[in-house]
Amino acid sequence: MSNSFDEDRKKRLNDRILASVDRYDNRKRIKRISYISSIAAILVVGIFSHGYFYRAASPSQLLQKAASSTNLDTSGSEVRLILNDQEEIGIADKEPDLLYASNGKSVNINNKRSLSQSADRLDGTNYNTLVVPLGKKSQLTLSDGTKVWINSGSKLTYPTIFAKKKREVVLEGEAIFEVAHNSESPFHVFAQGNDIKVLGTVFNVSGYADDDNVGTALQSGSVEITYSGHGRFLNTKKSIKIVPGTLASYNKKKQKIDTKKTDIAPYFSWRDGEFIFQNNDLQYIMKKISRHYGIAITIEDSTLARQKFSGNLDIDNDLDTVMEIMKTTSKFEFERKDDSISIMKPSIERP
Repeated sequence: MSNSFDEDRKKRLNDRILASVDRYDNRKRIKRISYISSIAAILVVGIFSHGYFYRAASPSQLLQKAASSTNLDTSGSEVRLILNDQEEIGIADKEPDLLYASNGKSVNINNKRSLSQSADRLDGTNYNTLVVPLGKKSQLTLSDGTKVWINSGSKLTYPTIFAKKKREVVLEGEAIFEVAHNSESPFHVFAQGNDIKVLGTVFNVSGYADDDNVGTALQSGSVEITYSGHGRFLNTKKSIKIVPGTLASYNKKKQKIDTKKTDIAPYFSWRDGEFIFQNNDLQYIMKKISRHYGIAITIEDSTLARQKFSGNLDIDNDLDTVMEIMKTTSKFEFERKDDSISIMKPSIERP
C-alpha cells in the first residue's frame, strides 16, 4: 500500500510540473506574439505615414516620369519643346510664346506655327516639357488658361490637358505663374521638394538646382506650401500658408522655411526686361546676369563679391552695355574672353 501511495504522489507531482511548464511556454508564446504584433503595428503605421506624406508632396507617377526623363541642358541656343513621345521641337526665337488649345490637342507657337498632338494615352493626356536655355525666356499658356513665364536656365513639365480634380506641373528653375481660377481643381507646382498649391493667383517660384533655397514670392491670392521638414524621429511634411507681399524661402539643406513681408517687385521684374536690386551683393547680381545672358561670370575677389548694390538694370540691353553700366556704378574692372567674364578690383581704384 505504501508503494502504491508513493507512486500516486509521484504521478500527481509530475503532472503539476508538466502543467507548470505548459503554462510557462504559453506565457512566453503569448508575450512573443504580442511583441511581434507591436513591431508589425509600428511598421504599418510607419509605412502608412511615409506613403501618406510621399503622396502629399509628389506629382503623379506619369508626370514625374516625364520630368525626370528630360535633362535640363541649358547650353543650347534654342528653346526646346519635348513631346510625350520624346520628339523634340527646336524654337529659335529669343522669347517664344506657346499657346495650348483648351482640349490639349494642339499648340500654337508664336502665332506662326501650329503643332498637333495625338492622344498617346486612353485619357487623351500627353506630358510635354519646355526647356529654356541660358540667355532665353519663354511664355506658355496651358490648356486651362494658366499663363507661365519661364526664365532662363529652366524647364517646366506639364500635361497637355489637366485632370478634373488636380492640376500639376513640375518646375526646375524659375517661373512666374498666373493661375486660372478653378475652385474644384487646385493647381500644384512641384519644385525642389516644395509642393506649392493654389486655386487662382499670381506668384513667382525660383527653384534652381544649384541654389541653396527655393523662393516663392506671392503677388495676389493665397498659396499653401508643403515641404520636407525634420521631425523628432523621421522626416515629415509640413505646410505653411502665405499672403500677398510675402517671400517664403525654403532652405534645402536645413529643410526649414522662413517667410517675410517684402517688396516683391524684384521677383517679377525680369518678365518685363528689368532686374531690380535692393541691397544685393555682387555675387547674387552676377549670378542672375550670368543666367540671363548665358555666360559664365567669376568674381576673383571675395571682398568685392560681398559688396552691396541697389538699382534697376535694363536687361533688354546687350551684355557689354549692361557690364559697362555696372562698372560705372561700382569699383570693379572686367575682362571678357570667349564665353566667360572675369571681374576683378581695378588696379587703381577710382575716387
